[in-house]
Amino acid sequence: MRSKPFDKEEKRNQIIKAATKIFIKKGFFGTTISEIAKEADIGKGTIYEYFKSKDDIIFSTFSLYINNIRKKIEKIIESKLNPKEKLEKAITLFVESMNKEADKLVKLMFDFWAIAVKERQIGKSFLIEINNFYKQYRAMFSEILIQGIKNGYFKKYINPHQQAIIITCMLDGILTQYVMGNSCIKYQETIKSFISTIFKGIVNEQHNLLKSYK
Repeated sequence: MRSKPFDKEEKRNQIIKAATKIFIKKGFFGTTISEIAKEADIGKGTIYEYFKSKDDIIFSTFSLYINNIRKKIEKIIESKLNPKEKLEKAITLFVESMNKEADKLVKLMFDFWAIAVKERQIGKSFLIEINNFYKQYRAMFSEILIQGIKNGYFKKYINPHQQAIIITCMLDGILTQYVMGNSCIKYQETIKSFISTIFKGIVNEQHNLLKSYK
């Protein structure tokens, strides 16, 4: 009895995986439900047992991807690492996850934006999805920063919520420049410099000095 929900979820993910492959190759508007069904090796009607429409599939594709990253960052937050280590690891994980699928993600994002412009109701759903995405990541970075302030790792006067916004925006900018083929972006070096710059502004050096003498 317990295997049925697992099988259903497995089938749903199978469809999403197949759809993503076709979306990347042909774009959202150039992809048909029949092509997705063929790629997933299932009947066209089966897709409608799991998704209401092609729009529903692309939203689910995006949600699945970002939720996988979110779960990994949540594990970092719950770990026994100190706040500075958590922030560095969370930023690195976020960046590495995005980088591995960067081209795919950006192409899908462009299609998302096209949908938002073309269809008012669909666009509204898309904006809600995007806002939830950024809200989650800002909240996770903010939580780590709050922990760091309480434990003395980060400076007391920083605003964790504003700092989380800055981190998210800067990560977005670096990723976009990299994916768009900006030749001046040496990805790994840029990320190291980014983390170093963030830490210079928020790390409580006095706390680190005190710990080094203990």
